[in-house]
Formats: sequence, structure tokens, C-alpha cells
Amino acid sequence: MVNINSVASSAGILHFGPMLTLFTGRIGVHEGYVQIVDYNVYSLFFLAPFVLIMLFNQDLTRLLRYSSSILIVSSVLLTGRRALWIAISVACLFTFFMWIAYNYKVKIKQIRYVIIISTSTVFVVVLAIIFMYNYQSIFGVFSGLSTRLTDAFTNDGGLGIRQLQQSILIAEWLEAPIFGHGIPSSASFVRSIDFSAAYEASYHALLFQTGIIGFVIYSMPVVFVFIRLCLIYLKRLIRTAGLYILAVISGFLCILIGVYTNPYFGSFDGLWMLFLPIMLYNSIILSIKEKNGSNIVR
Repeated sequence: MVNINSVASSAGILHFGPMLTLFTGRIGVHEGYVQIVDYNVYSLFFLAPFVLIMLFNQDLTRLLRYSSSILIVSSVLLTGRRALWIAISVACLFTFFMWIAYNYKVKIKQIRYVIIISTSTVFVVVLAIIFMYNYQSIFGVFSGLSTRLTDAFTNDGGLGIRQLQQSILIAEWLEAPIFGHGIPSSASFVRSIDFSAAYEASYHALLFQTGIIGFVIYSMPVVFVFIRLCLIYLKRLIRTAGLYILAVISGFLCILIGVYTNPYFGSFDGLWMLFLPIMLYNSIILSIKEKNGSNIVR
């Protein structure tokens, strides 16, 4: 809501809003898309798929479902972050297959609901963009969005600097493949003078700094929790919280994809997206142990 309010103000539609004082970032208006740069935007990596999944709660009204879907999709599109678009698409697709595996067969009514809400949301967002920038045709809007997305896979769109990081980090990791160069270490290519050990290629940087042993030590608990949450959901061990578990799985997968492009776990205020699934898993294990007296979920 804060981001949408700020975009409306920048477009001259809204001259004053109570949420404008909460906006601390900047807004870029480009051909066919709007980009919001703010410190809290990356939280959408977890929150967007989480909210979209939770909207399937049958206790919610249709009005709340539709309006919330439009708001969250609009916020995602307005960020202009290609990694976020791709990560959410992959996470939602994975979640859909998880849902199929959970239900064994898909009900026609639910498929119809998914198709209607997704297509209608995209349609409304496109119309809103055209309304805000009426000098653009519908082809111009789609062309701008398409260019913004495809540029992510070209050197001009930022992939070049990440490819350079990846190649250098891997090449220098091979000099100390077992234990790495140490967590504070930086490669010959320095991305930031203030934070010389930070790189957008987070996983490559972790491998470079900690080596194979450190990479496995850091990654295995995360992979373990993700897989166990998937198994808990599919085995229906907590039936009353199935939708919530699925939403957390979707958000968890989305932020893990996002970390590939930026070090979101490198800041203190981004660690909640890592530890929330861990806390959920721990809570589930304790609940099952209390109920069944079992020491492990099989």
C-alpha cells in the first residue's frame, strides 16, 4: 500500500497521502514499467507468494481474495525487479504441483478459480498502467515489460556483472576448494568498497569464502528444513495447518531463489525469511512429539 501510494503521488494522481511519509525509497518511471527501489521491497520475495497461497482460505470472502490478489500482484509488478517476478513464478508453479500431489487429483472448480483470479489480476494491473500513462499503447506497455524481463538475461541488464562475479569467485575458489578463503575475504574483483566481501552472487561467494565443507555446513540445514516441510505437508501430518505450511514453503523457495541474485540474508532485517520456516518446522516437531510421543517425524 505504501509503494502504490507513492507511485500514485509520483504520477500526479495523488497529491497527498497519509502513507507518503513512510516511503523511504525512490521511484523510477520507465518505458512500459515502473521500478520501486526501497529497503523493504525484498520482503516481497517471501510475503507475495505467502499471501497469494493464504488467499485460498475458504473462510475469506471473494472481495477480500480479489482485492488482496490485485494489491499484491500490483506491488510485485511495480517493484520492477525481474528476479522477484521469476522467483514468484517458479515458486507458485512448484506450489501448484505440491498441491496436486497433496490432493492426488485436481478439482475443476479450483482450477477455474486459479485461472480466473490470475488472469483477471494481470488484466486489471495492465489497465491500471495504461491509465496512469495514457500516452503509451497496450503494445508499448507489454513491450516495456517484456524488455525489462528479457534484459535480465543480457549483459546490459545486469547479468554481465553477475557472470563476472561468478566466474572470478569460482576460479579463485579452486585455489582453496576445501576450506575456502575465509568469510571476510574478498576476491580480486571487489563489488563494493564499503562491503568488500559482499557480492550479488551469494551462493558463489559463500563457496569461495567457506569452501566445500563450509558450503555444505551452511546449506544442508536449509535444504533439510525445506525438504522436511514438504514431506510434512504431503504426508498431512498437520492437517489443520496444511495451507499455512504450503504458503511458508512457497515463500521459502522464493527467497532462496532470490538470494541467488542478491545477498538478502546478509542483512539482519532479512534473516526473518530464513528463520521463520525453521521456527515453523521446530514448532511442528514439538507438536508431533507431544501428541505421539515420537522423537522423529518419519
